[in-house]
Amino acid sequence: MNIRNTVISAAILGMSSSAFAFNSWTVDEDVVTGLTTDDTTVDLLNGRYTASIDQAAGVPLPDPLPPGVDSILRADFTETGIGSFTSYFLNNSGAASFINSPQPVGYGIYGEFTISGYIDFITSGAVTTAVGTILGGDVELWLDDNNDSLGNFDSPNGLFPVNTIIAANTGDDTSIGTASAVSTADSQIIVSDGLAAGSYKVLFTDWALSAFGATYWPTPEDFYMITEISGENETFDPALTAGAYEGYVNGDVSAIFAPAVPEPSTIALLGLSLAGFGAYRRSKKRA
Repeated sequence: MNIRNTVISAAILGMSSSAFAFNSWTVDEDVVTGLTTDDTTVDLLNGRYTASIDQAAGVPLPDPLPPGVDSILRADFTETGIGSFTSYFLNNSGAASFINSPQPVGYGIYGEFTISGYIDFITSGAVTTAVGTILGGDVELWLDDNNDSLGNFDSPNGLFPVNTIIAANTGDDTSIGTASAVSTADSQIIVSDGLAAGSYKVLFTDWALSAFGATYWPTPEDFYMITEISGENETFDPALTAGAYEGYVNGDVSAIFAPAVPEPSTIALLGLSLAGFGAYRRSKKRA
């Protein structure tokens, strides 16, 4: 029995499942300068992210290794990044908003995040798969009234860590909310396809709106404490390698919220919602 076809496949299957169903909340864009509009109900926030990776040389795990595995190299890492959110969704369809609309009414939403942990580079024959365990992290979402803070978002190379892409003109930016407690058991990174691409999810258990955030996202009044940040790692520059590495990764990012971590028996069923959205998003890209 090949461990790559069992354990690794099981890990990838787990990555396709959200830890909870999509829960809706209200967006009140009247708090943005110059906007007067109806409230919008949404259940997902979507965009793009770019991040810098600082990875240690790592150490090989000793024998005995699982059957079918030739070697496992474990390397500590820290990833620091920025997410630029571009759209809301409700029930897998785009929801109306003024995010990234032209000035003077358009505005931006971005997030700053850091995650850290270790990555196991598991080699079986000629194939290496990276499985990342996330031990800690933090995230903060910001509303950028003038949508002018991410000056070098599309070209971060040379800026390390990547959060230095935020421009100096942040005086109009207001925090929406923060989180800093990671559920390691519900968070993971998978990079397959010859370490070319993969997926990730990070579950924070202490999401808290700021006073401003409670006016921008006014309901539910007792807002969700759980947020799941997930998406796809699409490209690494330079190519990701086992051992010491400094580089960049970018891809897709989504945020959903929930009041509590569900019982394990519900995870497989609820994950179908996220899988369906992924299929919708891929078909939209092809279109």
